[in-house]
Amino acid sequence: MGKYINIVYEIFLEENSTIEFVNFSVKSQTTQIFHFFGTVNKNSTLKLFPIDISGKFLKKNYFISLNGPNAY
Repeated sequence: MGKYINIVYEIFLEENSTIEFVNFSVKSQTTQIFHFFGTVNKNSTLKLFPIDISGKFLKKNYFISLNGPNAY
């Protein structure tokens, strides 16, 4: 039987915030489903770096809400 992984992350950035989020994964012969939810408020920055080394099947879903001016 194969390996299956369902990953969920949720990040909230308040006003005037910055975060660098690195998701590094090495999963050979693994079916991976990745969900990322983010809320970025005004004057805030989210830097997201997904790094995947191999994998049998990778599915990625990104749901990011930019709320207010200068939300990146």
